Parts: sequence; C-alpha cells; structure tokens
Amino acid sequence: MPSIRIVIMCAGALTRVGLQQILARAAPRMEVVGVCSTFAEAEACLRQQHARVLIADDSQPSVNLAKELRRLMHAQPGLVCIVILQRPVASALERLLRIGVRALLHR
Repeated sequence: MPSIRIVIMCAGALTRVGLQQILARAAPRMEVVGVCSTFAEAEACLRQQHARVLIADDSQPSVNLAKELRRLMHAQPGLVCIVILQRPVASALERLLRIGVRALLHR
C-alpha cells in the first residue's frame, strides 16, 4: 500500500523536527517528504514531491493563513490541510474550515 506523502510547514525548527519525529514513529504509512518554513517553500515542495497532505502552523506573523492555504489548495486540487493554531479564535476557525481545512489542532 502506498505511503501518505506529507509536507510540514512551520516557522519554528523545533516544531518541524518534533512533528517529523512523531509521524515517523507513530504512523509508518506516512512519509514526510518535505519540511519547510515558508508558504513559498511549501508550494514548491508540494509540487516537486507530489505530496497530498500539508501540516502547517500559524507561526508566520505577517501572513494571511487562510488566504495562503486557499491559494495552495486551489493550486493543488485534493490537497489535505491540517493546521496547528497557537491561539485559536472562533472566527479564524470558521474561516479555515470554510475554505476546506480538514483538521485544526490547538498547540
């Protein structure tokens, strides 16, 4: 059975490494094929690695998270987005779910 190809996009190196280690141990069918810190890097990695899942966090201060995720999902039809939020606010949660984010996690 083919693996689930994942890209992790988080500004913090500790979070990126931690997620990568958790997925490697807990989910043998999941393969982290890219680890990056910006949406531009994530977009290139998703395209090059044919990844179907993006795990992203909200740690980029000057980025409109919903807008960037919507753009990536439009560019990569079928992309599954999982978002880790530091300070979840009801309006942001609703907006992310409305654009098609599949899961929201509170850090």
